[in-house]
Order: sequence, then structure tokens, then C-alpha cells
Amino acid sequence: MKYKMRKEVIDASDFAKDLKEKHSSIYYVAYIDILGTKKIVGNDKNDEYLNNLNNIVHNALHDLDTFEKSFKNQLFIKIFSDNILFAIKIDENEQDESGKVLTLLHLAGHLQTRILRKGYFARGAITKGEFFIDEKGLFVHGKALVNAVTLEEDNAIYPRIILHPDIKYRHEPLTLKDNDGFYYVNNYHFTEPAILIIAKPILLSKLNEAKDNLKIRQKILWYISYHNEHAKYVSSKDHPIFKEHAEDIITEEEIADALK
Repeated sequence: MKYKMRKEVIDASDFAKDLKEKHSSIYYVAYIDILGTKKIVGNDKNDEYLNNLNNIVHNALHDLDTFEKSFKNQLFIKIFSDNILFAIKIDENEQDESGKVLTLLHLAGHLQTRILRKGYFARGAITKGEFFIDEKGLFVHGKALVNAVTLEEDNAIYPRIILHPDIKYRHEPLTLKDNDGFYYVNNYHFTEPAILIIAKPILLSKLNEAKDNLKIRQKILWYISYHNEHAKYVSSKDHPIFKEHAEDIITEEEIADALK
């Protein structure tokens, strides 16, 4: 039931009543969450995490320059604690839509790999839909953001950045299809094979730290499986430099040792 005021009243406290009406537009939106941030921040010393996060984002943007500069200036980026949001607007009859999706995938892949290099894991989702950002980057809103957050929380589960099923630009091998049907960003694809050397000790160390936490352990084991598949793929190439990366496969014995 709706109730009416006894008479019309002018709200003298509404100083923003004459603001120009705002409207959403169609964007691709990526929402990424750095896992375990509450614990990380609680144990942070000398703003180490703050500076690591700053380093991660700027390195990811630099990595993006090596791929495509034309859409970089059209990216909107916002960071709040453990949440990283970036979006790119799609105009009607957008001829560059595929290129913009590629830019978003590349940034997501570089960002996730940079996060891992610092010893953290990331999870996220990419969606397409209505989104609004004001000129100052102060106010963000829209169904695409809500859907990305919901997809990350309910469906990403593992340290992966998944694509909403409605997104048709999947661009394999930039993305891979998981057992549950979701496509996710193949972040190792966006960096040099040396990531396998860097990541192996990080993954084993994190697995050891999580040996008594089943929920976290399962997430790390998923990532180890992903790591191993990429190591097998790289080492199968017909070149001595690539074949050396067979040593970066994490064996069952190494996993067992880490869980002791």
C-alpha cells in the first residue's frame, strides 16, 4: 500500500535536485577479486600489499601496451581494496567490439599473472550489459557490474576469471573451456614461458600453507592442474628451450610433500 503526504512539500535539503539525468550505456565489465585480502591486509607491514597492488596494476597496463594501445585510453579502471574493476564502452554498431573484448581479455590475463607473481590469487568474471560511470569515476552502477560480481562470487569458485555465457568473443586459446562449461581467461597465454619457473615454487608454497584448509587447498590444486596443462603444452613444442619446461610440471610427489 502506498501512502501520500498530506500536502506537497518542497524538500529544501535536496541541493542536487537539478542534476542532469544520467543514462547507462553498454559496456564490457571485468570484476576481479584478489583472494584472501582480509588476511593479507591484517598481516601487512610497511604498506607492502599497497605497493604490491600498485605495482601489479601498472605492470599490467604496461604489458597491455605490448599488445594494443588503440583502446587503452578508453578503459575505465577503479580499485577498491581487493576489488579491481575495469570496463570499456561499446557503441551501437560498434565495428571495434571484437578488438575491445580482446583488449579486456589481455588486460585480465596480464593482471592475473602479475597478481600471481606477487604470491596472490585472483578470481573474477567478465560480463556485457548496462553500466554507468560518471565523469570523475566517483559513481559506478549497472546490471553488468551486478552480474559480474554475482558471477564471480557464485560461479568462478577457483582462481579463474570466467566469461558470462552470453559473451560470444571467446578467442581460444586466449580463453579455455573448463569442465563445468565456463570459459575462463588463459592468463599464462599472455606472458612468457618463464612464468612456469616463477609460479611453481609459489604454488607449492601456497599449497603447503593451505594444507589444513580444505576449501583453499582445492582452489590451489585447481590452479596447479591448470599450471601443469600449460607446462605440458609448452614443453611439447619442438624446440630445446621449450622442452626444458617439462621440469616445471608439478608432480604428484611434490604435491604430497607440500601437503605434509
